[in-house]
Amino acid sequence: MESTDSTSSSGKIQSNTLQEEKSHSSISFLGDNNEYVVINGAMIRRHVLTWPQAKHEYGNSAAIGLASFGLSTFVLGFYLAEIGGVEVPNIVVSLAFSYAGIVEACAGVWELINGDTFTSTVFISFGTFWISFASINIPTFGIMDAYADEPEQLGNAIGFFLLGWGIFSCMMTLLVMKTTWSLLTLFVTLDCTFFLVGAFYCTGNHGCKISGGITAIISGICGWYACYCSICDKKNTYFIAPSLAIPVFTNQSN
Repeated sequence: MESTDSTSSSGKIQSNTLQEEKSHSSISFLGDNNEYVVINGAMIRRHVLTWPQAKHEYGNSAAIGLASFGLSTFVLGFYLAEIGGVEVPNIVVSLAFSYAGIVEACAGVWELINGDTFTSTVFISFGTFWISFASINIPTFGIMDAYADEPEQLGNAIGFFLLGWGIFSCMMTLLVMKTTWSLLTLFVTLDCTFFLVGAFYCTGNHGCKISGGITAIISGICGWYACYCSICDKKNTYFIAPSLAIPVFTNQSN
């Protein structure tokens, strides 16, 4: 019995020793005062080793960009659709200049710092669109006064202005076809808004303005949804919104 116990205990000690050797076999020290460190067979001078530096994590500035776009486009849609009989755009102008314009452009600059070329291009571009839209409706800039004697030219000029932005928006739409359904819907409805409202200014067709307002409301809601998806997680809410990723189609042929 004693020999069996001693054998089993010695076996346990030996196995523990082997485990300790294995756990410490990847790192060892050599030389005077342990000046060399051997890590997985590689010998390195000890003074060369440094502690890893902490990497600062920046916040997701795309969230505030989407939030500013969503709110401003949503309110603009109500104005264009003349919901509640509102036809004076002054409230929209205040949002366009501050929240949608300045904040969205700043979010784009921060995305540029983060290295996201697409997002920065979109936010800076549309941020400046909102500022220019507000400038048209601010009397101090004198843009509308310049066309006081030619109101038809003013309508065509704004129509061409919106047409150009619609083409740019279509270009950006092609770059979100592998992202999420909310972003794709946002851009598609935004494209429709630019072209419909541009057609209204060029032709005077009131139905185009109403339709453009409806598509703007949908685009704003999609912006809010994308914003929420980029912020929500299990740490801050019980309501996790699905991102609804678009399936990526690949060519299976060799």
